Amino acid sequence: MSDILQPGDAHGDVLRLDRVTKSFPGVRALRDASFTVASGEVHALLGENGAGKSTLMKIACGALAPDAGTVHIGGVALGRHTPQAARALGLRVLHQERQIAAHLSVAENVLLDRVPTGPLGLVGRRRTERAARALLDELGIGLDPGRSAADLNAAEAQLVALARALSAGATVLVLDEPTASLQGDEVRVLFDIVRTLAGRGVGIVFISHHLDEVYAIADRVTVMRDGAVAGTVPAAGTRPDQLTAMIFGQSVDVSRAAVRAGLPVVVRGEPLVEVENIHLGRTVNGVSLTMHAGEVVALTGPLGSGASEVAQLVAGARGPSAGRITHATGAARTRPPRTRRDHARCGVAFLPADRKHAGVLLEHSVTENVALGDRATSRRVLLRRREDRRRAAEQVHRLGIRVADVRQRVQTLSGGNQQKVVLGRWLAVRSRVLVLDEPTAGVDVAAKVEIYRLLLAAAADGAAVLIVSSDFEEIHALADRVLVVCDGRVVAELPGHEADPHRVMQIEMEGRSA
Repeated sequence: MSDILQPGDAHGDVLRLDRVTKSFPGVRALRDASFTVASGEVHALLGENGAGKSTLMKIACGALAPDAGTVHIGGVALGRHTPQAARALGLRVLHQERQIAAHLSVAENVLLDRVPTGPLGLVGRRRTERAARALLDELGIGLDPGRSAADLNAAEAQLVALARALSAGATVLVLDEPTASLQGDEVRVLFDIVRTLAGRGVGIVFISHHLDEVYAIADRVTVMRDGAVAGTVPAAGTRPDQLTAMIFGQSVDVSRAAVRAGLPVVVRGEPLVEVENIHLGRTVNGVSLTMHAGEVVALTGPLGSGASEVAQLVAGARGPSAGRITHATGAARTRPPRTRRDHARCGVAFLPADRKHAGVLLEHSVTENVALGDRATSRRVLLRRREDRRRAAEQVHRLGIRVADVRQRVQTLSGGNQQKVVLGRWLAVRSRVLVLDEPTAGVDVAAKVEIYRLLLAAAADGAAVLIVSSDFEEIHALADRVLVVCDGRVVAELPGHEADPHRVMQIEMEGRSA
């Protein structure tokens, strides 16, 4: 039986989903959802974590089969729902994570699905690089085709993945939070290429939680809520408060005053972490900082600034090549921690930026993931399954994690809910020092506010919180102090209430040009 049936769409849309329904055990993920993308259109798809966006796109790309409803790609209806069938019809998906082969060159990655061969069927490096250069030039991507993909930063890897999709003949491109690891200039370059692709007739689905990006790039916006389509509107002429009301049923205020409303005023306590002149190769160059009980410190900087590496050093995920980090928490007073496990036992929690590879165990349940915090901080050998389930249920309720049962596998959750599971792991064991790298990446606005207030509440209870963030509004809302990092150095420190987005961006630009 063929995966692809005969053309069955007379509407001219490059992607069309009609009245799609999907259920999982205990959860109805989609209810009669319809969605279309026209040739040359950028169509934004918005909604809370767990609203149904990911499930809808998994059905579109053949990763899941609907319980009811149909999918058409380029006017062709899918029979058996497989990723191979969707790709054969021209649908490609770009996720947040890197999707390039690090052991290959840029050219080999760009042409991975369509390798040029000579008269005898041989693959030549020069021929491959010429073909890749022509495509890269056409898209305005100034990368050397012979460069190793292992040397690319996150932004460059995204551009190579886009070029690969076009070389493979993509007619529909699903961009899932494509700017999650990008900075301002890199986002603008990405958007220029997206517009070029749309100009060539590619239909683009743009999934994002950032309304400013939606207004910058989208033609239409579809909002999902509770597994159903809440509405589709033109981006132009629709106000942000109207979109947030569609997403949440009400508008959401993420200002510093709103986030902190009703929370106690915290007096800064004793130093819990002292960082003195630390180095890490060429990445971190003489950074010093102090973290006190009751405060939130934010590190920010352009991609490759070294801010993430500083957080990894503080959390014990890596060791400094020079300098000293002193912890004044629990056992660390008498026995300095060396490994990441030592740091965890001393009350230092770490939420990494790459949650899918270093944060969560996707094949395991919510209970098992939350229990990892207790496993890391205690020396007990015997499992306490009932206690583990109780703790997991407590964190599910506390953090608003959308899950039918704590035994549910984490891979079935949305990205934002996966992030909450990792946070819940460390809140469950009352860590004194919380180190979080991009804690709300891929999380919807309402969930962001919930996480902000949870972190502020942890600080009010005496924890020291260190975040790395590229979200300037997040920094302004959350931080008591902000350290701007460029080229591995702290180039500025300012109070959180003075760290408005324009000022932080200006400091970053000055730091990079210094």
